[in-house]
Formats: sequence, structure tokens, C-alpha cells
Amino acid sequence: MRIEEIKLQNYRQYADAAIRFEPAGNHDLHIVLGDNGLGKTNLMNAVEWCLYGEEYHLSAKSAAGLDMLHQPPAGMPQEFGSAIKVQVDISWQSGKAACYGSFRREIDTHETFAFLSNADDDSKVYEGNDARRWVERFIPRGMRDKYFFDAEQLLHFFDANDPGTIKNALFKLSRVKVLDTVISHLDDLRTDLQKKSSGGLSGKINDLVQEKERLKKEQTQAQKDLDGACDDQKKAREGLDSVDMELRKTADAHDLDARRQRLEKDREDVRETLAQKTHQRTLLVTRIYPTLACLEALIAFQAVLLKKEENKEIPPRVAPEVIRAILDKDHVCLCGEPISEGDDHYKRLAELLSLVENTSRFGEIVNTKVRGGVPALLTGAKKDVTLAREIMQEIDDLNTRITTVQRELSDIHDSLLGLDIQRIDALERSRSSFVQHLEFSSGRIGQQKRLLVSSADRLQQLEGDLDKAMQQANVAKATLSRIAVVDRARQACDNARQERIGLIRSAVEHDFQDRLGELMWKTQSFASVDLDINYGVHVRDDRGHDALGTMSQGETQAVAIAFTLALHTVSGYEGPLMIDAPLAKTTGRMRQNMAQMLLELSKSKQVVMFVMPSEFTSEAKEVFQGNTATFNELVQGRYEKETTFGMRG
Repeated sequence: MRIEEIKLQNYRQYADAAIRFEPAGNHDLHIVLGDNGLGKTNLMNAVEWCLYGEEYHLSAKSAAGLDMLHQPPAGMPQEFGSAIKVQVDISWQSGKAACYGSFRREIDTHETFAFLSNADDDSKVYEGNDARRWVERFIPRGMRDKYFFDAEQLLHFFDANDPGTIKNALFKLSRVKVLDTVISHLDDLRTDLQKKSSGGLSGKINDLVQEKERLKKEQTQAQKDLDGACDDQKKAREGLDSVDMELRKTADAHDLDARRQRLEKDREDVRETLAQKTHQRTLLVTRIYPTLACLEALIAFQAVLLKKEENKEIPPRVAPEVIRAILDKDHVCLCGEPISEGDDHYKRLAELLSLVENTSRFGEIVNTKVRGGVPALLTGAKKDVTLAREIMQEIDDLNTRITTVQRELSDIHDSLLGLDIQRIDALERSRSSFVQHLEFSSGRIGQQKRLLVSSADRLQQLEGDLDKAMQQANVAKATLSRIAVVDRARQACDNARQERIGLIRSAVEHDFQDRLGELMWKTQSFASVDLDINYGVHVRDDRGHDALGTMSQGETQAVAIAFTLALHTVSGYEGPLMIDAPLAKTTGRMRQNMAQMLLELSKSKQVVMFVMPSEFTSEAKEVFQGNTATFNELVQGRYEKETTFGMRG
């Protein structure tokens, strides 16, 4: 990939500018000259921002918060709107065909990123992640700093890139990381395949086969039991039919015996009722007799009382207070003399008066009791007599019923005398036994049929499980074959990895040695280079001592560029090399050698250098004069915040 043109609009100090990098002659070398502050570094930042969405080389001032949007002086309009746009036009080779495309990133209300490809005479626009995949195809984000860097970065190259980092970068650039990823995927695939091939399939199949055999035996036994139950059912039904036939011949005896049993029970029920009614009659008679015995005398006595009442022969009621007053108030005299309380006559008179009182009370009490009690006794006696007559009628009916039942029982007894009751009972017992056997055998038949259906369903399920297990076993067998293929592929990748690592080490060391030899004029102080087992970089003098720590800034910068170019050689990624201030830390012959090295590098890839006038001394001019494809100079535009491009001859 090479950069054909960079177009900027509203990006920092570039209001509206474009710079082309046309190839010319044998060298694809391009120089952008400019003083500090005119935007050399920001031009490289613009390329990185367009490709990756980040500005990796901002100065401390810019990083502190200067707006990316171009700011014209106060009072001047924003000529090109509010959108920030950077477009990088590129070209690349696809086989023998030249292809062209454009990366474009823009920020207005939101940020967009797209890639327009014109490969194979077919224009197509890729956006977002699809566009980012095109960037990764040319210069992956993780390798960006090996293609876009400045002199300060070169000075600290070996500080920032410890052996582990250099090793990782080297492996990634040279596709060893790809092999590591492939090996990792193959290991994951092998693990997954092992899980599919394992799981005790053989044991599972054996268990299923054993379960199938067990169910078959169970099914065979269930069929035997079913046949036996059917035979038992047949025999029980035949025996029951035979007994029923015999019993039908003695149906009258059976009915008579059944009627006899019902009549005997009926007789017992009637006798029990008769006993209850007889007891009830006895109690009633016991209650009625005294009443009936006295009732006639009470009626006669009542008649006498009524007669005496009519004749006024019953004295009236005399109150005890009146009699006491007669005695206490001297109303009684004997021969004109009052009777005193202690006198015998007084006592006799008191007794007579007491008799008068009792006689008057008797007439009242007897008359009242007899007058009210006799009608009540008469009414109760009538009810009891009526009830007694009803009970006597029921007793007569019950006796009649008992007589009738006894007569029927005698007739049945006479009828049964000529029949074999014992044989009939034996037939009934046989019938009950056959009915029980028939019910039991029918239950067994249902149970065995259900067991056979369940066994058949389970066998069908086992057949399906066994088929699946056999299929899984076949899959496992095929999986084992796939595992063998994966193992061979992994071994091939591992062999390729080891071979690639050896080639990488050799290629990097060889190219590093050649590049450094071209840059360095001190052939004894920096005689050879090598990578240790951890990919640490060592520059050794003619005695074999490590000289990396004794180098000047320019020498360190030269070693870093040499090593970076060696990484490019093995990476396989064809990207441009953009360097900011590559000659700033070198002087004299070292500057001339570095310029010569960059010139030689431009024969095989595009090299874009951003240099200050102080770097572009006679040593550099001598090398670059007449060998640069383009020479652009950054100049101030219409106002001090604007930078534009000017061509130099």
C-alpha cells in the first residue's frame, strides 16, 4: 500500500488543503519541509486519525484541549462548515493489477468512517467495521507505531520495547502470531472433539443392550403368565358354567330355601314386635285397673255429696279465727258464768269447736277434689281403654301373621324333605369358588397385558436409544479420525512455527546487520547484532561486548530505524514509512548515512519524511538532491492559524 494523496478540511491548522505524493524515478521518497508549529506532526496525526480514529502524536499543547476543528481568526466565517474531514487516497497491487481506494473519516453531528474501493473495476463502499477490516489488511492497528513514528519515539525505542514486547511485535509482524492463533484454535477444536468422542459410549451401549435383554426376558415371562392366567380364566368359566347348569336343575329348591330363610327372619321380627306390644299392654292394664276399680265408688260418692249439698247438710266453712274469737271474748257462758281458759268446760268446748272447724274443712276439700278429679279420671280411663283395645287388636294381628308364617314354613319344610340340600350347598360353594378364580384370573390378565404394553413401549424406546448410541459411536469413531487429522495439522503448524521462528530470527538478524552496516560508519564499535533467546536486541563491538548502552542519541536512532526496517522485511505488510524529524538527532556522517539508508529504502517502499530546515543540511541535501519524488513545503496561509502546501523544486 502507498499513500497517493491526503485531503484535509477543517482539521486543526488545515482549513482546506491537499498534498499528493506522486512517484517519480527509482525512488518513492517524499519530503515535507516545515518549521516548528506549521503542522508536520499534525499531518501524520491526520493520517492516523483517518485510519484508526486516534491522534497518537499530539503535542502536549494540543493534547491539553485544543479543538480539532480548524479555528479561523475572530470575525472570520467558518468557510467550510463545521465538519472535520480527512481523506487518504491509496493504491495497492492485487496480483499484477493496480487498485485504488480512499479512506474517509468525518465528524459533524456524529463520526463516520468509510472506505471506497475501486479494485477490479468495481467500486464499492465499506463502512464502519467493514472499513476497519481494510485498514487491518494494510497496516494493523497493533503495528501502526512501526510505520508511523517520530525521532523522539526512536530514541526511546528500546526503552519502550522490552524483549517481550519486541518478541510479540516480531511474531505478529511475521505471522507467527497467526500460527499461534491457529494452534490455539486447533487445541480448542481437539478439546471439543475429545468431549464428543468421550462420554463412555461403549459402556452406555452395553447398558442399553443388557437392559434390552432384561426387558425381553421380562416380556417372555409376562407372556407366559398371561397364557397361564387365560387358561385359569377358561377353566374357571367352564366350571362356573357347569355349576350354574346344575343349579338351574334345582332352581325350585334354591328358591324354596331362600323363601324359608326370609320367612324365618320375618317370623323372628314379628315375634319381637309381639313381645313389645304384649309388654306395652301389661303396663297399660296395670295402670287402668286401680282406676276402673275405684271409679264406680267415686261416682257414687260424688252423687251423695251433690245430694247433701242440695239438702244443705254439709256445713259451711268456719274460719279458725272466728272460733278463737269465741273463746277469747267470753261469748260462751255456763249458767251465766264465763268459762275460763283453765276450766275443764273450756277445754271440752275447745275440742268441740276444733271438730267443727275440721268438719267444715272436710266438706270443702272433699267436695272440691271429687268435683274436679272424677271427670279427669273418667276421661283418662276412656283414653287408656281405647289404647288398650288398639294394642289388643295389633296383638291379634301379629298372632295371625305368626300363624300364617308358621304354616308357610311347614309347607316349605314338607317340600324340601325330598331334595338334596347338602348337594345344593356344595354347588353354591363351588360356584363362589369359581367366581373368585374368575375374578382373580381376569385381574392377572389385565396386569400382564399392561406389563406387556409397558415392556413393548420401553423396548421401542431402548431401540431408539440404542440406534442413537450406535450413531454417536459412529460419530465418535469419525471424530477420532478428525482428532488424528487435527493432531497432524497441529504438528504441521508447530513445525511451521518453529521453522518460521528460525527464519524470522535469521532474517531479522541478517537484515538488521545489513541496515545497521549501511547506517553506521563505526564498523569496529558496532561490528555485529544479534537477538537473544528472549528476542532482546544486542549490538556488539569487534570484541563481542554489548555496545547498545554506549551509543549516542543519533546512533540509538539509527539502530531503532534499522531494527524497525528489519521488522518490515519479515512482516509481509506493504505499508508506507512516515517519519517525523528522522535526521534531528544525527550529524555529519551519521546524518548522511541515515539519509542514504532512507533513500535506498525508498526503492522498495514509499518513504515520507517530515523535516525541519535545521535537519535539511548539506549532508542531507547531497543525498536527496535530484532523488526525491516530491518536495513539499509547509507555509503560512492567509492568517497565522492556517497552513498550506507549497512545492519546491
